[in-house]
Amino acid sequence: MSKEELENLYQQYEGKDKVILGLLVHQGLKTGEMEKLRKTDADLRRAQLQVPSTKGGCSRALPLAAEQIILLAARLQEHPGELLLGEKLQNRVRSIIKKIRKLNPKVRTAKHLRGSLIVYWIKSYNLRKAQYLAGHKNILSTELYQQADVEDLKKALDQFHPLK
Repeated sequence: MSKEELENLYQQYEGKDKVILGLLVHQGLKTGEMEKLRKTDADLRRAQLQVPSTKGGCSRALPLAAEQIILLAARLQEHPGELLLGEKLQNRVRSIIKKIRKLNPKVRTAKHLRGSLIVYWIKSYNLRKAQYLAGHKNILSTELYQQADVEDLKKALDQFHPLK
């Protein structure tokens, strides 16, 4: 999926868990990373989210989109103790994916959204910055997404295929 398609999903989504969808499509967070987030990890004044390290990933500071800041501020006002209510976060993510699949049938899983964002980062920045944004410890993990960029392969095939 393209960055534009991810942004369209986010803008069209009307559910109460738009904060979670934002973390998927703007920061590419995994469910395990979301579960570890605490109120103090969101610095709304600096428009930044500090993602704690996980078993398989590095900690990192990621920018927040303007609309995310507004939603997070409202969320923190409603629930002063926690950034995300951690109970059954996995189920909530699955429910969000089901809902957005109705908006765009290309959506498969939360991992698919993350993968699409990582491919966008690789195209937009250098590989090291994409690695940092994705939270990958090993650059090889990021390089796998470089190889998975099927859109460019399809375009090249359409352009140069002899049966066109």
